[in-house]
Amino acid sequence: MPPGGRMRGDQTEAVAGHTQKGVEFLERIGTFAKERALIEEEYAAKLRTLAKKSLGRKKEDDEAAKNFTYVRSFANLLRELELLAGQHEVVGERIRKEVVPFVATRAGVHRAQRKQCLADLQAIHANLTGAMEHLFKAQKHYGKTFKEAEAAFLKYAKADKNMEISRLDLDKARNNAWASKNETGWSLESRISLRLVMETHFHCCHLVVDFEQFFQVYTDNPKMGNPADCDTQLGQYEKEIESIIQQIAKFRLLLEEAQQSNALLNKIQVYEECAMPALGTAVAQFPFEGGTEGTIAMQEGEEMLLIERDEGDGWTRVRRCVQLSSVFPMLD
Repeated sequence: MPPGGRMRGDQTEAVAGHTQKGVEFLERIGTFAKERALIEEEYAAKLRTLAKKSLGRKKEDDEAAKNFTYVRSFANLLRELELLAGQHEVVGERIRKEVVPFVATRAGVHRAQRKQCLADLQAIHANLTGAMEHLFKAQKHYGKTFKEAEAAFLKYAKADKNMEISRLDLDKARNNAWASKNETGWSLESRISLRLVMETHFHCCHLVVDFEQFFQVYTDNPKMGNPADCDTQLGQYEKEIESIIQQIAKFRLLLEEAQQSNALLNKIQVYEECAMPALGTAVAQFPFEGGTEGTIAMQEGEEMLLIERDEGDGWTRVRRCVQLSSVFPMLD
């Protein structure tokens, strides 16, 4: 990360403009090579024509060349001019057959890669926008469910302290509180998941945009710049990527903790009740085995603490002094 701990914004427009100039520069080189090849071939043809035209083929010229040194020197100059025309012809042909196709191919490849990178960038921005919208919705839903869970637990705590409320209403309030808490946990997990997706798209995808391809452009074309100048910037990008990987690991750890908490909340079936104050004592009029869940066995004449009034269903809640409370059938 840069000094100050702040992530710098993407330089997408600068990179797009720089790569566009690079492609245009390659096309300029291709145009120059094509025109130079044409000029070299035309120049070679004109030199050869001029040399042949100026070099006489008559017997008088041959005899004059043998007798006079200036005639012989001029003939040698014309022959060297023919050789020079051949060299220009070779240069033009090699430029036309080797340089021009290579530059045109590289320019086409880089233009296609640039177009693909820009399309990928647009897709990444679209995914980022969608992820942020989902994140805001999840944040809003989380705030709503958190308030509902808080209200449900307050209602349950109030009902737990109310001695006039029935056990059915108390269980109902408890179930509503746990359901609200589970919903809040799911919202938190969804929010962290979307946060992780957003961080991944926002910080990682735009950094992995074919650095090697752009670096290869500088390596293959020294005129565009010194490749060593990019090492400092690439090293800084590597540090930013390492920091982003650490942030992703942090968010994944939070996501795993949220998933474990949610799984634990879904598995909770039993809760501990606070010891309710006794309303009085009751004496068992007959023995009771207590074979069903939530009941307690007792002997005839055994004294129990009465902690709940009979609501008319034939059962009431009692407990021993050292045991948990349970229900017991009442006599009409």
